[in-house]
Amino acid sequence: MLIGAILILIVAILLWRASIRAMQKSRALSNFITRRKLITNAVAYFITGLLSLAGALTLAFYSFFGNPVITTPPLDEFPTVEIEHPAEETVTATRILEPVPTSTNIPPALTSTSTAPPTETSTPSPTPTNTPPSIVIDMYFTNRENLANQVQPFDQPVEREIISSDPIKYTLDTYFTGPNAREKSRGLDATWDGFLGYKSYELSDDGVLKIYLTGKCEAGLVGYTIAEPLMKTLKQLDNVNYIKLYDENGRTQNSTGEVDSIPVCLIPTPTATPSNTATATSTHTPTSTATATPTYTPSNTPTRTPLPTATQTFTPTNTTTATASHTSTV
Repeated sequence: MLIGAILILIVAILLWRASIRAMQKSRALSNFITRRKLITNAVAYFITGLLSLAGALTLAFYSFFGNPVITTPPLDEFPTVEIEHPAEETVTATRILEPVPTSTNIPPALTSTSTAPPTETSTPSPTPTNTPPSIVIDMYFTNRENLANQVQPFDQPVEREIISSDPIKYTLDTYFTGPNAREKSRGLDATWDGFLGYKSYELSDDGVLKIYLTGKCEAGLVGYTIAEPLMKTLKQLDNVNYIKLYDENGRTQNSTGEVDSIPVCLIPTPTATPSNTATATSTHTPTSTATATPTYTPSNTPTRTPLPTATQTFTPTNTTTATASHTSTV
């Protein structure tokens, strides 16, 4: 029992030590969520340590003092009591008591009984979990209502906690996971254009991030693709200046140079627009043609007038008349 008490006391000391370390570690963190977890673990270690200390003290007490033996002293027989009456008659009353069993102290070698020590039950102590350092970034998802009504902005940011040991990987994993139920109820959705994830990525020294997507490319609305929200999200990370997205066939718009590039399948295809071109058509246009129309024009005709005797007579002459409808003759 004593050894068990010592072991439990050691466990209590270790728990208190873990509690102190957790409190010290929480002071150095600025992330509220991680800090709260560490403080919760520290309190749990401290309470478990107190319970372990109480168990250790209990075992130590029983190991030193043991179970006390209660003894009852032996009883002697009661004496005979004589009652004297008047001379006529003497009555003697005797009270006989039955012997009462008494417990006598028997030597320990004969009366000691082996008491099994209490079974030590080891309570599993909470294992401290090392939470990796993380950063908080804005994850951009598509606002369906704004996109349908063509109202800017089409993207809306929500906060996400990303593990800082490999931020590109965890950012891509979080984007292809999509918004949660609460965010979906607010009208947010993830634009994937048929892509379901990625198979690899590589970041060059000059800040060009190449991402090879998987799935089957399905272009959506012209002018808005997966590139808009995904590039806006990834460019928050350190050392990411340009992003090139490759489709499932390994093709992208600009594979070289320090410029952004989208998959070939998402490049808008120009469509032919109708143009107003004048074409010559034969139309029947009535034309006016001059036609000779006979008109009656009065003209001066010679008349025979009586000539006075021995007087000069005037001979009428023909004069030119202008041919016009309803015109007077000169």
